[in-house]
Amino acid sequence: MTTTEVNRFLEEDGYTLQLATNGTDGFPHLVAMWYGMVDGNLHFNTYATSQKAKNLERDPRVTCMVEAGSEYAELRGVVIQGNAERVDARDEVVRISAEIGKRYPRRKVNRASGRGPRVARARVVYRVQPRRIYSWDHRKLPTGVY
Repeated sequence: MTTTEVNRFLEEDGYTLQLATNGTDGFPHLVAMWYGMVDGNLHFNTYATSQKAKNLERDPRVTCMVEAGSEYAELRGVVIQGNAERVDARDEVVRISAEIGKRYPRRKVNRASGRGPRVARARVVYRVQPRRIYSWDHRKLPTGVY
């Protein structure tokens, strides 16, 4: 995908983020997350006491994957490898959490913005600083390749 296509996919078409952090035992800790593209960067939030947050305190490196499609000819996705930078400012935690919540309006989301600073205190937000991005789009493959 082009840079424009990657950004559009992450902003409009992607739904669930697969987030890998580095566990203490040397194995990747892989979880499914909701995410948002805020100010041009991929963000996610979680409880400050979660395993992923503990992993990121120790090692900020992450691999993030968002993919879509059910048939081989429809598969497309983006992988971002980089560092997760914790956002500590409470007003930013509330603002970014609200933006993430907007991506999932049909779900009953515990939005930090709807509960204000009380809920925001228990949650942390991370901004992913990309080192490497790669993508694929099987819709671009020549007919018959698959």
